[in-house]
Amino acid sequence: MRKDNSTGPDISEWKREVAEKVKAYGERKKRLTTPPGPIRETDQQETSSKPEPTVAPERHSRPGKLDPEPPGEVRPTVVPVPAANPSLEIWTGDLDGLITEPSEEKGATGAGIYLIQRSAAFIIDHIIIIVLLSAFLFLFSAGTGEPVESVIVSGWKGVAGAFLFIHCIYYLYFYHSSRQTPGMVFLSLELKDLGASSIPATRILARWLAMVLLNVFNLLPLLFGRRYLLLDQISGTEMRSFK
Repeated sequence: MRKDNSTGPDISEWKREVAEKVKAYGERKKRLTTPPGPIRETDQQETSSKPEPTVAPERHSRPGKLDPEPPGEVRPTVVPVPAANPSLEIWTGDLDGLITEPSEEKGATGAGIYLIQRSAAFIIDHIIIIVLLSAFLFLFSAGTGEPVESVIVSGWKGVAGAFLFIHCIYYLYFYHSSRQTPGMVFLSLELKDLGASSIPATRILARWLAMVLLNVFNLLPLLFGRRYLLLDQISGTEMRSFK
């Protein structure tokens, strides 16, 4: 029996054609999946060893509380500017009683110059004292039923004592409260203590005793050219004028 070899060449050509297509497909796939250059191992290590950039967490500020500084961050130092000292204002009224006017002698502020004013104030004050004494005697006479003249004649010692009492209270009250008697107010005079703003009662009593006991002898320093009276030097007080 004879074999039919008519299909031999056709089958071999078909196999060869299929093999070429498979080979061409394999090369084409290799070109598509293979990078153009080889990947070096050192590039892969550098890429993996490079640190990733870190993002600092956002800080939320709270009122009245400073944000903590992150470690390693340096902030500029702020030098505080010293505040200017406030100006000091001094009023002349704040120095009352601290500054005393210098004088050459104790009580030497022109007693001779103020002698006329002081005499006029003395007369006014004693008129007021006599009026007060007369009112007291009138009330006493009305209470006892005796005339005022008989009260003065029969009890002159008591009348003199009443006069001295009213006289002392008069000067003690006005000198201690306002440093001026009513007569001194009319003549713009004031009694001043050399060491204090107010006059102690002891100085007022010393001045009153010198005025009553020495009387006209208080004028003796004026005869020797002194500018004060004895009662001024004894009591440590002086007379001043507003004019």
